[in-house]
Amino acid sequence: MELKHLHPENSAGFSLLESMIALVVFSIALLGLAAMYTKTLSVSHSSYLRTLATIQAMDLEERIRANPRAPDSDYVFGCGAPAATDPQASVDVQAWCNNTNAVFGGLLLQATVTQGGGALVDYTITLQWSERALGDENRQNIVPQTFTYMVRR
Repeated sequence: MELKHLHPENSAGFSLLESMIALVVFSIALLGLAAMYTKTLSVSHSSYLRTLATIQAMDLEERIRANPRAPDSDYVFGCGAPAATDPQASVDVQAWCNNTNAVFGGLLLQATVTQGGGALVDYTITLQWSERALGDENRQNIVPQTFTYMVRR
């Protein structure tokens, strides 16, 4: 059996073709990584905003529980038009609304507290904000997100 040796003139252009194929494969892999990174950033930012909403809701819960003498209706409000009769509740509501607006910046759409019926006083804290989300084909959409938190007094 005779072994044939490759001569340089027989393999001309072979390494160039290999390099081009490797470059295409590498480019496709980088595009996939970039898309994955973008999606990760979007999910991370969504998680961050939901954490801020949780912190804000728990802050109001602590304010409500720290002022047991205030009328129940003083902690039922919508930011923008709070009307509390108890001085401490009025300060709490105004401070909470200002802080919530500062934390969410221009993303905050609405912050409200409603009261449920029943023997016990239940409050529902609702925060709604705008959030950029990646939709189909990596298109950015502005989507309203809502966070609801229940408090029993």
